[in-house]
Amino acid sequence: MREGSIVADMVAFRSDHPALAALADLDIHCEARDLRRPPPMLAALYELFVGKPFETYAGAKLTFLPEGPARHAGNTRLPVVWMRIDTRYGDLASGSGRRVELPERLDALSEPLKQQLRGGRALLVLDWSHEGRPTFWTRNIRRITDFFGMPAQNIIVLTQNIAAPERSADGVRDLSIVNAHAFIPVFWRMLFGNRVHREETAYRFGFAAAADKPRAKRYICTNFEATATRALLAARLLRMSDPGYLSFRKDQFRRSLPGSPAFLAELSLVSLHHHFRDNQSQVSSFCAINRNHQIDLDSHASPRNVTNFMPIEALRDSELQLVTEKEVALPDQRRFTEKTLKAVIAGTPFIVFGNQGTIALLEETGFDVLHDLVDHSYDMREDPAMRFDKAWRSFLTFMEREPGFTAAEQERLAEAAAHNETVFQGALFDRWVLDPVSEIHARHPLRRRLPCAITPPFPIHAANSNTTEAPPRGPAGLLPPPSQDPPMMH
Repeated sequence: MREGSIVADMVAFRSDHPALAALADLDIHCEARDLRRPPPMLAALYELFVGKPFETYAGAKLTFLPEGPARHAGNTRLPVVWMRIDTRYGDLASGSGRRVELPERLDALSEPLKQQLRGGRALLVLDWSHEGRPTFWTRNIRRITDFFGMPAQNIIVLTQNIAAPERSADGVRDLSIVNAHAFIPVFWRMLFGNRVHREETAYRFGFAAAADKPRAKRYICTNFEATATRALLAARLLRMSDPGYLSFRKDQFRRSLPGSPAFLAELSLVSLHHHFRDNQSQVSSFCAINRNHQIDLDSHASPRNVTNFMPIEALRDSELQLVTEKEVALPDQRRFTEKTLKAVIAGTPFIVFGNQGTIALLEETGFDVLHDLVDHSYDMREDPAMRFDKAWRSFLTFMEREPGFTAAEQERLAEAAAHNETVFQGALFDRWVLDPVSEIHARHPLRRRLPCAITPPFPIHAANSNTTEAPPRGPAGLLPPPSQDPPMMH
């Protein structure tokens, strides 16, 4: 048995939340083989509540409490198969660049587990909570699970996108969509809990809002994966006379290379018609210079730096954050990513160059986005070119201010950071972490049939039981069409 313990200061303020008991009510099974890609939300929950690095648990059963009093009729736990997916076809993007398709992974499960899934006695959770792709038609996955005889009502897809539909293009109800955000428990643990990985950096909420010295830079803009939209913003920033921090890796064009049709199409989407030629010229000149722009310590050597990397000293030294999302013109998408959350955590004003409604969603959650210091009217512009232009104008307006913050403005930043920390620990954590766990529990087929009396889950333990059953051969001829989704980069 692997044992872990709750760190009291991580969950004491939510110890009465039914989601913790719901999580303890599950028998969780992951991949049958060690694919080195754990389900993001499950791994984040484990590391938060148990305080130890999550392992693959391939072929094992994971529980968060030892066997105890019966919590529902039948005196059994609720079996759940919890798998990561990286594409709309349910593929797993392995670290080597190879994709392991969903049919292969389902067929590798033990026969008893497959029988439970087919017989409506287990729930299948497909964890995409690290992403939130738009136009998410679950029909691609549905036809695979139908082949295995797994009822659609017993399958849940976790995703950040609150606009993801639960009906396919032909109107048939598909798999259940539950909104969850795997980066939030990671941030929560790093802010208020314990580090469980050596490369992690601890920082406190609102660290950049405090003013212990004059700020030398007017703005900070960090990027890793290079895109046409980010290149346009970087090219414009380099023409400014105002001092700022810029991070841009020209060796990280992954989706489309500069000058390619896809690159120019994206540039066209964020360019007003009469600005396109000038924007194209600026970006071409910028990309022609074979030099990266990097802030000291700007490193994404580890995948964990998606959340871990925050240039703390540079953020403290800057007045305004420019958040650049990969997605700026996608329909049917409403979410905020870890990049926007890092801006909220830092505590200084920010502008988001991304999809429509990002700021509105933050405000719906309860965050103070400092409207009195930054004009966020760009956020609800439907046209991506008008939205980019309006966001740029908001940036120029901010640059017209006198450098630095007044004493009153500094006090305003501190008040907003304190308020946002409360929202982060409460409403945000509930909505995107604890509520999804409760939803998984409530939608379990056995839970829907039987009454359940839940008790608080203290202390938490983790256990596994390895199976010796050899995995069966995968079915032939079932593979879906090759996915067009690009690799998951941040």
